[in-house]
Amino acid sequence: MQAGFEYTRNLKNRDLQNDYNYATYQLEYKRKNYQLALNYLRRNFSQDSAYYRKSFSKRITLASDLFNQLENRRKNERIIAHQKYITTFLSAAALVAVLLVAVVILMVINIRKTKNSNIELTRLNAEVSEQKENLNRLNQHQEDIIDERTKDLKAKNKTLSEYSLHLSHHVRGPIATLKGIVYLQENDLIDRNECIQLIKKCVFDIDDEIISMSKTLNAEPNTNTDEV
Repeated sequence: MQAGFEYTRNLKNRDLQNDYNYATYQLEYKRKNYQLALNYLRRNFSQDSAYYRKSFSKRITLASDLFNQLENRRKNERIIAHQKYITTFLSAAALVAVLLVAVVILMVINIRKTKNSNIELTRLNAEVSEQKENLNRLNQHQEDIIDERTKDLKAKNKTLSEYSLHLSHHVRGPIATLKGIVYLQENDLIDRNECIQLIKKCVFDIDDEIISMSKTLNAEPNTNTDEV
C-alpha cells in the first residue's frame, strides 16, 4: 500500500493520488480497519482541501486579473468615449463658432447693403420729388399760358365780333351811298363832277373805317374799342 502511494506521489498526479487514497479507504473500510480507513480519508480530504484551496486561489487570482483587465478596458473605453465626446463637442463648438461668424458677416453685409439701398432710395425720392415739382411748375406754367391765350382768344373773338358789327353798320353806309351814286350816274341824274366828289368821299370813309378797324385788331386785347 505504501509503495503504491509512493508511486502515485512520484507521478505527481493529484487526481491519481486522490483516487488511490479513496480506493485504499474503501478497502480498509471493508476490512473493518476503521482507524486506518479514517486516516486515508483524512489524508485524501486534506490533500483535496489544499488542492482546491490552491486551485480556488488561482481562480480568484485569475478572476481578479480578468476583472482588473475588464475594469481597465472599461476605463479605457470610457476615456476614449470621453475623448471622442470632447472632440465631437469641440468640433461642434468650432462649427457653431464658424456659423456664428458667417452669420455676423452676412448680417453686417446685409446692414451695409440696406444702408446703401436706403441712401439710394432717399436720393431717388429726392430726384422724383424734384422732378415732380418741376412738372408741377411746368404744368402751372402751361396752365397760365393756356389761360392767357384763352383770354387773348376771347378778346380777339370779341374784337372780331365788334369788327363785324362795325363793318355791318359803318362800312355798309358808304357802300350803299356808292350804289346810289352809280344808279344816279347810270340814269344821268347827277353831274359828273359831283359824282366824282361823292365817290371820293365814300372811298375815303371806307378807307378810314378800314384803318380804324386795323388799329383795333392790332391793339392789346384789353384795349377798349370805343377809345380806339
